[in-house]
Amino acid sequence: MTFLNPASIALVGASTKTLDEAISQNKYWGAALRDSLLESTKVPLYLITKHDSYNDLPETPDLAIVAVPNIIEEVTKIINKGTNKIIIINTLDNFTEKKLYGIVKNKAKILGPNCMGVHCDAYSTFLLDRKTTGDIGLVTQSGGIGEALLENVPNLRTVISVGNAQDYTIEDAIQSLKEEPNIKRIALYSESYIPEDEDVITLMPKYNKKSIETVHNHSGLTLEKHDAINNLNEFINILNEKVLVISNSGGWLCLYAGENPYQNATYIDTNATGCPLDAAIEMQKNYDRTIIFWNKYYDYPEEKRDTSNLLIPFEIIISCEIKE
Repeated sequence: MTFLNPASIALVGASTKTLDEAISQNKYWGAALRDSLLESTKVPLYLITKHDSYNDLPETPDLAIVAVPNIIEEVTKIINKGTNKIIIINTLDNFTEKKLYGIVKNKAKILGPNCMGVHCDAYSTFLLDRKTTGDIGLVTQSGGIGEALLENVPNLRTVISVGNAQDYTIEDAIQSLKEEPNIKRIALYSESYIPEDEDVITLMPKYNKKSIETVHNHSGLTLEKHDAINNLNEFINILNEKVLVISNSGGWLCLYAGENPYQNATYIDTNATGCPLDAAIEMQKNYDRTIIFWNKYYDYPEEKRDTSNLLIPFEIIISCEIKE
């Protein structure tokens, strides 16, 4: 099941106030979600205010987005109507959350609770003033980090904020992204789950006593030891940067790829007779930097070693200068 391509959407808890009015009264979500969905949604959209009833809708929405205090009552109506995909924005206490899962068991899938929903081609629950058209999909256990990455990673196309992720899990969200034809790379911010798929670019809090405590307070989860990225700026750089890696010996490329699995890199083997620098100069306009592994560097004439036309940042690693 995926939350990325609904045939129709209902927002339960849509505000009748302007966003500024709602913020001043500490009732942000009903107005923010309404404005974001009205701006972004490309399928039929139903706005359910406190004066409306889910039962009176002319059709059964494919997806319900819920941001109301009386969660159990509204979800019961949604289930009875036949909607089987539900996003819960609210943060719930343990008792209410367990009761919620009992109600929806075998009838619907819950994304959340305690999440910011989804940003995708079909709709968005994130307030964003630009269209995203990249090829990266992100699964995140923090809606705030999802927002920050949307603002700082131009190639980020889709975000799934999973929140507590007890029903619709991180694994489910990753699988949904894998099935999207426009998504070529998958990124993850996790506070507990360590993906088995090494191609998932993963950010996690650094493992120490303080972060373990903070993660538990934030999500109730247990941070495990990991080898994931733990610096947000490094994570953003990896997602943004396009690297051209060129060598006249394919083995160099294999070693580099193994050491840099997260890098958005293109690997070019010019073979023994090709000049790596010529290839880098020809292809540079599509990349942010290049790395050149060069065997038998001094066998090439000086004009073939002239880097004046290589205008992007570069590093040349010469085989005869490698030290043990």
